[in-house]
Amino acid sequence: MKCHWMLAAAVALAFGGQGISHASDLPVRSGTIQEPYALEFSASNPSASDIKVTEPAGRIWRTASGERFFGLRALETTLPARQSGKVVIPVAALSSATSWKVGTIVEAGNAAEPRVEPLLKYLSGRTDVPRETCQLVAFALLEDITFPAWKKFVAASAPPGPPDADGRSGLVEVLGALGILKTIAPEGKFALAADPGVKLGSLHDPVLRAKALQVFGLTIPGDAPPGGVAPDLGQLLHTKPGDNCPICRLRQAQESRADLP
Repeated sequence: MKCHWMLAAAVALAFGGQGISHASDLPVRSGTIQEPYALEFSASNPSASDIKVTEPAGRIWRTASGERFFGLRALETTLPARQSGKVVIPVAALSSATSWKVGTIVEAGNAAEPRVEPLLKYLSGRTDVPRETCQLVAFALLEDITFPAWKKFVAASAPPGPPDADGRSGLVEVLGALGILKTIAPEGKFALAADPGVKLGSLHDPVLRAKALQVFGLTIPGDAPPGGVAPDLGQLLHTKPGDNCPICRLRQAQESRADLP
């Protein structure tokens, strides 16, 4: 799933007038949890004028039981006169103890969480970051989540289904999150990056290896570093006698030792 808006033909969002420029007030609307990482809202515009609807990124939403979520992206749209509609906005939880209970009512709050501001700034110019990756970055910033804790959260959030056949569960999101964290918090020391299971698992996976090498700043011996010059083929393969390949270098070393008194 991507961090993008899914809009109906006519969409709206009502927040008791907050962030809305209109001719007449809309009634306060609450929303519901549509699915993991998404809240759904409905509104209607009975007036004869179009209504401009804006919603800032980072607004916190709360359930009656105290679970909290924050919007990942800002919204700006227009609800035509005498129209109604729905909007689904991408959100992330503020705690890994959160449960995504579909249909649970959420209410808007006025508070903000400053620790996720770097993530919100990063997302402001991008619409292609998966929501699961956004969530993992948020948990890393908020509670320095570990890889086992992330897998536990995902298992509790995901609907029942077949097991992960390729054994790649969680690693794709972790590599994506670590790449973002290197950009928004370059000085941070995160438990995800230090987890040996993440590094070894991704490096051993042929699909994830290239991304893992980039994220962890590793190179395969013999590979040219970025901007470097690749080694001469003669230094890697034996093409002719004395071409400085590994075989010739080993032979030369053996002959040198044989010449010693």
